[in-house]
This record gives sequence, C-alpha cells and structure tokens, in this order.
Amino acid sequence: ENGNLKNNFISSIVFDAYDNLWIGTLKGINKYRIRTSIFEYNEVLAPNKIDNDIANSLLFHSPNNILVGMISGLYTHNPKTKKSTKIHTGITNIKHISLNYEKNKLLIASGNNLYESDLYEAKKNSFKLSKLKTFKREITDIAVINKNETWVGLWNGGVDIINIKNEISKFKKEVIQKLSMSHTSVFLLTEDQNLWIGTRGEGLFKVDLNNETIQDFIPSKENGL
Repeated sequence: ENGNLKNNFISSIVFDAYDNLWIGTLKGINKYRIRTSIFEYNEVLAPNKIDNDIANSLLFHSPNNILVGMISGLYTHNPKTKKSTKIHTGITNIKHISLNYEKNKLLIASGNNLYESDLYEAKKNSFKLSKLKTFKREITDIAVINKNETWVGLWNGGVDIINIKNEISKFKKEVIQKLSMSHTSVFLLTEDQNLWIGTRGEGLFKVDLNNETIQDFIPSKENGL
C-alpha cells in the first residue's frame, strides 16, 4: 500500500529526472518521493493480471516510459498514467536492460544470453532480437564503454568483453583473468572512464580504462569493506 515499501527484496534502483527514486522489488516497482519521503506502489500488470513479479531491471527511456525487465518478460510502464504494456520479444527471465552507445537500440540480458533489439521506438509493443553471444554463466550486468565495446558481468564467471572492431588489449585480458572466478554483481561506469565492478564476496574493483590500471578493495577488518 502507499506510504510503505511494498516488498523488502530489492533487485534494482534508478533515479528519474525529478530525483525520485524508483525501486524494483520482488513484487513490482515502487516510487520513492524524495520531497515527501513516501513510497508509492506501481503495479506492472499485463491484461491477465498475473505478471507482477520480480522487477530485475529498470531503465528510463523517457520521462513517461520506464522499461521494466521481469521474470515474465519486458514491459513499458508509464509513470503518469500508471499503465503497463507487455512488449513481445519472445524471451523471458530478463535480468538487465541497457541502451546501446547510440541509444537507439536495447541490450537485453536473459539468463546466459545477450541480445540486441532492432531500432527501438517507445510506441512499439513488439520487436525482433538478435543474439549477440551466449555465455557459460548467467549475465548480471552490462556496461557499454563505447560504440564498439561492451563489458558483461557474469555470476561466478567474472567479466567478459565484446568488441566488434578491435582485439581485446593485453591489459583487458589480464582483467578478465583476474576476475575469472568472481561473482560479479554490478557495474558503475563513471564519466572519466573508471569502471567500478562489485562482486559478492570477492571485493570491489576499480578499472581505469584510460590509464589501464586495476585497483582492488578486498574484504578485511582493516578497511571495513
């Protein structure tokens, strides 16, 4: 109900243009109004009324269009009208959604598979997907570095790198090897090209893509991580 967080299992978070915090949970999505400190529940339901499940990934495509990746598939949700529409893609168990570098296509992770959509328009309720790659482990996150290169986080598989133009550098191969057994959970790419990589239990890593250095923050009593 409004005023409280609907569910305490948090799977994804994102801010909108008005600095409200949207929270994906085990039971759909919540909007946290910063000014009033109130949680507002938003149902994501298809016409059959049974699809309100885990909101694994949230992506603001525009102020009135949130893309929601759920176990049952991909949805658009309009925060103004509070209406949801299921997008027919042919896949389920969507773990992550990102825009490509040009911001005209979607990159979608489902299980071990990474897909790219055809040109995405908000009014479409279906589009075709092309499979870019199948990995040995489940995909947890996607970081689009530039128009040629995308990093993929893998659960119990570290990271992998897709580059459609250039060979992977020696440094990046060393990063892949260093993290090969890590349970990668999340990426954060900063404007100055530092890629932060969070893991479950193996620590936090900072990859400086400009200077090709990697710094690790390993769990210990000393640094408190």
